[in-house]
Amino acid sequence: MAHAQNVGKLSGRDTDAATGDPLIGANVFLPAISRGAATDVDGNYTILGIPVGEYDIQYSYTGYQSQTIDGVEISQGRTRTLDIQLSGTEHGE
Repeated sequence: MAHAQNVGKLSGRDTDAATGDPLIGANVFLPAISRGAATDVDGNYTILGIPVGEYDIQYSYTGYQSQTIDGVEISQGRTRTLDIQLSGTEHGE
C-alpha cells in the first residue's frame, strides 16, 4: 500500500525523581497491544508503529515504584512525547 498506515509513535525519557539521573533499562509497556521498549543509556525510549488510539502506559524499573499513565493519545503520523520520573521504593518497614 502506498498510503501511510494508521499509526503513531511514543517516545520520552525515564529519570530518577530525586536526582534526575537517567534510568537505564527501565521498562515501558503498552499492555493493550503487548508492546514495549527498554530505555537506553540516556534513559530515552521509542516505540514505533502504535495503532492510533488511547493507551495506558506502564513504567517500571527494579527498585522503583511502578507508574501507569492512563489515556495517552496516539495520533496518526505523530510522535507523542511522554517523560516520566520514577521514585525509588522506601527501604525498611
